[in-house]
Formats: sequence, C-alpha cells, structure tokens
Amino acid sequence: MEKQDFITDIFLPDMLYGITIRSPIAKGSIVSIDCPKLPENYTLLTAKDIPGNNYLYETNMPVLAENKLSYIGEPVAMIFGPNRNTLEECVKECKVNTKEEKPIFNKSEKKIIAVKRNWKTGDPDGAFSKAESVIQNEYSTGIQEHWYAETVSAVAWFNTQKKRKELIVKTAAQWPKHVKNSVAIMLGTDASKIKVESAQIGMPLDGKLWYPSLIACHTALGAWLTKKPVRLTLTRGEDFLFSPKRCASEINIKSAYDAKGELLGLKITAYVSLGAYQINANEIIENVFLGCLGVYDVKNIDFEGYGILTNIPPQGAFAGFGLAQGNFALERHISQIRKKTNVNPVEWRKKNVLKQKMLPSKLQLKDNIPALNLIDSVVKMSGFERKWAAYSLLSNNYSRESINKGIGIALGYQGNDNIDNSNYSRPGWIAAVVEVEIDPIEFIPNVRGVWLCVEGGKILKKDYAVWRLKASAVQALCWAYNEKISYVSGAIPIGQLNNFDIIAPLKIPPINVEFLESKDDPKGISDLPFTCIPAAFLQAVSQIMGFHFQSIPIKAHDILSSDSGEKQRVK
Repeated sequence: MEKQDFITDIFLPDMLYGITIRSPIAKGSIVSIDCPKLPENYTLLTAKDIPGNNYLYETNMPVLAENKLSYIGEPVAMIFGPNRNTLEECVKECKVNTKEEKPIFNKSEKKIIAVKRNWKTGDPDGAFSKAESVIQNEYSTGIQEHWYAETVSAVAWFNTQKKRKELIVKTAAQWPKHVKNSVAIMLGTDASKIKVESAQIGMPLDGKLWYPSLIACHTALGAWLTKKPVRLTLTRGEDFLFSPKRCASEINIKSAYDAKGELLGLKITAYVSLGAYQINANEIIENVFLGCLGVYDVKNIDFEGYGILTNIPPQGAFAGFGLAQGNFALERHISQIRKKTNVNPVEWRKKNVLKQKMLPSKLQLKDNIPALNLIDSVVKMSGFERKWAAYSLLSNNYSRESINKGIGIALGYQGNDNIDNSNYSRPGWIAAVVEVEIDPIEFIPNVRGVWLCVEGGKILKKDYAVWRLKASAVQALCWAYNEKISYVSGAIPIGQLNNFDIIAPLKIPPINVEFLESKDDPKGISDLPFTCIPAAFLQAVSQIMGFHFQSIPIKAHDILSSDSGEKQRVK
C-alpha cells in the first residue's frame, strides 16, 4: 500500500467502517444495549468481545465501558460495516439503557482525589507571622482544544504478504509505542505481532498523546474480529466533544512579604480537573507543582496539589503537562505583589528571581538560571520600560473613548522529558512581553505584538525553531482569550463548536523571537510560550483596565464588567 498522509485518504479492498455507540449519561451503569437486527456484513462489538485486557496501556481507562459509565460520550460499543450511511442509521436505532447516578462536575462538589502532592520547605507559618502584608487570590485556567487538520482516526488491516500474521495499525500519534502496547494488551497478543505506522500528525499541541490509542484499539478490535480492513474516523463533532482538552485548573496563592516588598513565603493550594480517569495524573500534578513555585527566591513554601476526578471526558496533559497552569498562577500573583509594593514589574523580577543552580523545588540545575539576561534582552527588544511608563499614564487617565494600550512581562521554563532530576537539570528558559490594545467599543483585546527571548541551548535549525515558537505563541494566545469553551453539566454544548474561534492567519500579531547564544546541548523549547505568554497578556490587559484579572480565557464581558464598576477597579 502506498504511504498516505491522512487516514481519510486510505481505501482498502473490502474495507469496513466503524462508528461508536456512546454513553448518554455522565455517571452510572449499563443495564442493557438494545440494538436492532443488523444487516448482513454489519457487526456489533461490546466489551465482552475484547479478547484481552479491556484497558489502555498504563491507564485505568477501559477501551469500551463494560458496566460503569463515567462521562457523557464514553464508548460502550462499536458497529462495523461497509457503508457509513447505514452505520449512522443503525446507531440511531440503538439505545443504551442505563442506571443513572449523581455526577460530579467540579471541585465544589464532593471531591474524588485521584492524586495529591504535598510539599513544604522552610517555615511558612513563621514567615506569615512576621509578614508586613499578605495577599491572597485564586487563579483559574480554562480548557483548550487541539484543533487537528484531521480528526482522530485510525485504520487497521492484516499484512497477508508475510508468513507470520501481522496486524498493521496506522494513526497520527505522538506516542506510537503507547498505541502498539495498548492494541497488543487489548487483543491479548504479543506486541511483536502489531505494527504501528504513523500518519501525518500536523501541528503538535499534545492532544495526540494517549487518545489515538483509544481510537486505534477500537479500529484494531474490528479488524481482528471481522478479519477485514477497518477504518474509524471521528466526526468533527465527536472529536470536539469527546477528545481530551487541556486540564482546567484553580490555584489559590497566599503570599507574605515585608515592608520592602521582599517575598517571605507562599502557601499554595492547586486543583486540577483530570476528568473521568486519572491519565498522566502524577505527571500533571508534579508539573503544576513546579510551575506554581516558578523561578523566584522564596525560602518558605507550603504546597498542596490535588488531581480531581470529575464526570467529564478524560482530560489531556497538553503542552507543559501542567507547568503552564501553575506558572500562569504564580506570574499573575507576582504582578499583584509588585502592584501592591509599587515596584516596576521588571525591577521586581530582576530583584527576586533566582540566580543560582537550583529551583525552589530543590531540583538541582547544571547551570545558573539565565533570567537576568533574558529579562534585559526582551525588555530591550520590546521597548518595555518606555511603553510601561506611557501606558501607566493612560491607565490612570482611563476613558472608554481613549486609545487603551497595555504591556506585560512574564518568565517561564520547561523540562526536556519526564519529571526527574536528570531531565529537569537543564531546562529551556524564556522571557515574554505581550502588548495589547483594547477596542473601546467591543472591549475585545487585540494583541499588538509579542516578543520572546529564549535560551534553548544550541539551536540546530534556527528557522524551524523560530517557526515552532511562533506557532506555540499563537496557540498560547488562543488559550488566553480566543478559546471560550467549557463543560456545562458534563458536556461541551454543541453550539460552542460554531462559536469556537482560533486566530485567523491574517490576524496573527507580529511575533519577534531572539535566542541567547549558547553552546550547550539542545534543550526543549516548544512548550515555552505556554508558560509565560498568557500571564504577560493578562498583565497587559490588567494595566489598561486598572484591574487585576485572574482567569483565562478572558472575555469581553469580563473587561466590560471591570470598566462599568461591577468589579472594583484598582488604582
């Protein structure tokens, strides 16, 4: 078979198509599945037909729900047949009879903790008892969609040209080994009998880590039992509603500082919504922990982090694996501290940033943190100091009719792999500046420019590195103010598919990238914009409106409310 870029381009002789029967409820159990008599060459498969283990590799998530139902849209059965229109008619006539239970949708309800991370250093209680002032705020981030060029899809067929029977599975996955192991375990066969071929992945945002394994398993099960090639392609609606999104977070930060504005201690409580299953839960909460501690000199810290199970589709790690959510909260809190202490945001960061070879989490680094050089470079690139002073005057004399501009700065970093000392010993570093203008009529934030200064070790292909950082910067901005999607009673309303918005190519702002020279080995850089751009963006909006915004995505209503007096403006 010729190599194809997309799964939907693949057509094989006698190929069957697959379609999914899904749970109609968020929590409960299956009583029965009523399905009409299927036409010839059409096959219904349920969890009982799985010959091996009914779980994805290294997860607690079933390939097909056997009894327990944990979210709306959870796959409970598959139908395979030669005509997709007929399949859709068959699914309409099927009914999943259930026994419903009360679901959990957010942390304010009864909490089911899948994973927790407690960490303390120094004497946080003592630091707060000696503090001149204390600031406490809660910061939240919303979900984010991974809008693929092709929806999650897979095709599976037997290789008949070899003596040894081999099942070939083709899908666009960033973790092909996970696909291979998941399919082998589900079929109860040796992994050597499964061959995984990669289709075109497109722009990575990490929504294609484990989820393609689920679709690959459904496809492979159909091919294994029908002995025919099978292709399964999610509709755009299915992909939008049921594929993993970036984990939403709620992070409460309480800080203590002295009369000089020196940060004495932090008390942090973080909640991350994992959805229905605890996939990558430990990695996510560990990264949230690292992000919440940031790169500032704090000797007294008390951190509590919780990964919460809720009855929404399983959520994804996405770029940063939680580091972006944690760092957003801390950088926004830093902006509030510097506001209270009346210190320039650049001066505060340069004074309080770590210069040593160790993160606040006690992770040892091989090199000093290059934050000062990054800050100086990005400030020079963007003209930050001049603009900050000018826009502060505009904010103090705010009027709806005036041209309202603001600018923000933030720092971030990322590791190179999983969480351990070796992979976080040489992280990539970034400083970002974002300039914003608020439309005085519609109260829509328009980004005027983005400036990134990156220390990523030796850059092997500079043009590609710049392109990758710019693409991530656009996605980070989308997370901050464009992707206004959310779960309502356990599901994303289908109408949000029409309202879902990403930045059009012609509206992408100027994005300027510079690298600090380094002869070190290459470091990870692709996730860096997510760790700092949202916080810098929101600082710019906050400067314009004179209000400390704490959540993304920010909406026009939020900006209008801060202007109309529904929220207290901070002068």
